[in-house]
Amino acid sequence: GVQERPSIGLLSELESLRYLQVGSLFKQPKLPIWVIASQSHFTVLFCLSAEAQRSTSLEALEETLLRAFSEYDSEGNGFISSEHLPSLLTALPEWQAHLPPLDEMRSRLDPEGTSLIVFDRFVQSMTACHPSGAAAGAPAEGG
Repeated sequence: GVQERPSIGLLSELESLRYLQVGSLFKQPKLPIWVIASQSHFTVLFCLSAEAQRSTSLEALEETLLRAFSEYDSEGNGFISSEHLPSLLTALPEWQAHLPPLDEMRSRLDPEGTSLIVFDRFVQSMTACHPSGAAAGAPAEGG
């Protein structure tokens, strides 16, 4: 895939139909200009202000979590097997000093014992564990 943000972005109607996946770097180009691809034509979308694509620190954390989670959720279902939790947490080094023990994380992320970790609960738990997420107003655990 692309290793750095391109100057111009790409969005596609076909992504919502799961025919393709546009990488996050194309969704957040250096300039606020996007080519939008549909089944029959292309459109250009732009903004005169770079403020349109500014993200908060909480959004940046969520994007980092999405990238890591997506490595194990290849079909984009929004959940993964809990057997991937140790390697998923290892892939997030900036969280390591702030995480509770693995068994406690597993019970937070899978309280029903289904052996599935749902993305929304994962983001909520992980942002609450990260100092930047807590400072940015991430919802408290269980709230």
